[in-house]
Amino acid sequence: MVKKLKIVTILILCAVLLFFSNNVLAAEFVNKCTEEEAEVIFSAMADKTDLKPGDTFTVTVSIDTNPANGLGLASADYRLVYDETQLTMVSLENGPVATDKRWSMGGPADELALANEFENARQIVWYGVNGGSGAFEITGTIFTATFRVNDDFEGDLTFYTHDNGCSAGGVEFDELGRPTTAAVKFYLKSNFDELKVGEEEKYTLGDVNQDGDINIRDVRMALEASLGKVQLTEEQKLAADVNKDGDINIRDVRLILEYSLNKITEF
Repeated sequence: MVKKLKIVTILILCAVLLFFSNNVLAAEFVNKCTEEEAEVIFSAMADKTDLKPGDTFTVTVSIDTNPANGLGLASADYRLVYDETQLTMVSLENGPVATDKRWSMGGPADELALANEFENARQIVWYGVNGGSGAFEITGTIFTATFRVNDDFEGDLTFYTHDNGCSAGGVEFDELGRPTTAAVKFYLKSNFDELKVGEEEKYTLGDVNQDGDINIRDVRMALEASLGKVQLTEEQKLAADVNKDGDINIRDVRLILEYSLNKITEF
């Protein structure tokens, strides 16, 4: 009876450990040194930071610098985590760093994240290991990923580097002249904390008075705005600037008039 109880207890403990190992929250990566102290510098930069539902943006992940000893990298790892209820990946392309044949493992793979704080998380994984042999000496783009903000998403965008998904190992020679992996200080530059998703723009080009129709009343209102006779709201200004040159002038008035007369079908 005691033996059976011990077995049951062990099985329960194993189940608990398995549960927690698969449900650990993945924290965001935090740099442990300054950029000036780093021997290896990664960058993960979005080309846009002010986003709206439906917008697309591109993230480029690169290795910017390698150790100063000139021996290159023996290993590297980068993992980008995103929530597919917020974002949809449009494309994923290897850069020259990921496609270099000297890596024994490599290439980005979009896969389900096993340990994360999102219910529907995915992570883009890239890693390379060669143990100091045939060290990686070039710098440049690892991968470029293009994302689209989901139309029904509202709120803060959660998009980051996994806490143990950014690392690197350098190369040095042992006393027998054999290449070995050495610890290096690494740093990640990123603008992910600047990513913001605002509300979808609630205006229609040409519908200056926002009554749901584009007609002579909109033409008149745009003309008066161009002459400084009326003050428009921010959304009305965006609707009146149909050629999107940052100014409301006679060119916008003419285009709105032509649209209202069915001479053009789009701005």
